[in-house]
Amino acid sequence: MWEAIVAACKDNNCTRVLGISNLQEPIPEMDAYDHLSIFESVGVTDRHRIAWVAGKPALLEKLRLSETVLRNRGSMNVRIFESVTDAQRWLETEE
Repeated sequence: MWEAIVAACKDNNCTRVLGISNLQEPIPEMDAYDHLSIFESVGVTDRHRIAWVAGKPALLEKLRLSETVLRNRGSMNVRIFESVTDAQRWLETEE
């Protein structure tokens, strides 16, 4: 999925991404720690600004763990949101 997102960003000359998680279950805790290597391997950089919306409240805690790992271990500009409106507002603000 992230490879396709990065490719679409390159094709459309954009770096701001709005995603909505459609997972049925929260991601395993260990997967939260793997997101940095996944992002780096597909070409997500600190130039990308990714707003990721938890489609279900049950997903929020583990997605926030991913956010913390990505921001603390790398220089990824990723935020997790509970609503699309808040995510869009953040994407529209200057860095």
